[in-house]
Amino acid sequence: MLILILFCHFPALLARDQVHVITSFLPAYCFTCAIAGDAARVENLVSSSVEPHDYQLSPGDLRRLQTADLIVVNGLGLEPWLEKVEAAVSGRKKIATLSDRIGSELLIAASGDEINPHIWLDPALVAISATNILSALVTLDPLNSQIYAHNANAFIQRLHDLDQTIKSLLQPFRGKTFVTYHDAFPYFARHYELNLVGVVEQVAEVPPSARELTKLFNVIRREKVRAIFTEPLDPPRLARQIAEDAGIALGVLDTIETGPIDSSAYEKAMLQNAAALASLLSK
Repeated sequence: MLILILFCHFPALLARDQVHVITSFLPAYCFTCAIAGDAARVENLVSSSVEPHDYQLSPGDLRRLQTADLIVVNGLGLEPWLEKVEAAVSGRKKIATLSDRIGSELLIAASGDEINPHIWLDPALVAISATNILSALVTLDPLNSQIYAHNANAFIQRLHDLDQTIKSLLQPFRGKTFVTYHDAFPYFARHYELNLVGVVEQVAEVPPSARELTKLFNVIRREKVRAIFTEPLDPPRLARQIAEDAGIALGVLDTIETGPIDSSAYEKAMLQNAAALASLLSK
C-alpha cells in the first residue's frame, strides 16, 4: 500500500539531524507543522481520502513509522491500529498524543463506554494538544526549543483569534438546534453553545433502525430543527430523504479527518463550518 507523503516544507537540502515527525491524520499534521516550522520535517501518514479509523496499517507503513523520531496521534480510539505501532516502537520512539492532558471532565461520551475522539473540533482543546506536541519536540530536539516555543505561542494565538471569529459568527445562533449524520460535532456544539439534538448514525456505518429513525423525526419536530448536516463527500441518500421528509435544510460540515494535506486546512475548514452553520441556522 502506497502512502501519500507530503511535507510542510521541502528545502533543497534537509539537515541530516533534523527531527523527523510522522502524523496520523490531517489535524495532527496541521498542528505539528505550525509548531515545528522549519526546524523539523513533518509527514502525514494517512492518505487525504482515507479516514484514520478506516486506515489499514501495512508492514511497509510500519517500517516507515519506525524511521520517525516522533509520531503524533489523536488517541481516544480514533486510530484503532495504534496498538500495533506502540508495540513495534516501544522503548525506541516517542509518541505524542493530542488527547493527553485533556481532563476527563472535558471529554464527551460516545456510544457504549467509548469517548468521542473529535476533540480537534474545539479550538480550546487544540490549544492543550499543542502543548503536548511542543513538549515532545522540545524533549527530542532541545537545541531548537526556543523555535518550537515561539511557534507554539504564535499558533495558540492564532487558535484564539480563530475561536473569537467563530464565536462572533455563531453568537446569534446560540441554543439553535441541528442534527448531524455522524456523531462528530458534540465538542464543537458545546464550545459554541449550539444545540446538537440528534445524530442519524449513532455508530459510524451502522444504519439506524426504523425505531431510531422515528425517534429522530420526533426530535426534529419537537426541537424545531432547521437543518441536518452531512460531511464533504456526497451526502448519504438517507440524509437527503430525512431532509426532504422533515422539510429542513441539508448542509455540509467538515470533520476535517480527510482532505488535501495542507498545513492551513484546519483553520480554513473550521471557518467554513461556522459559515455553513450560520447560513442554515439563520433560515
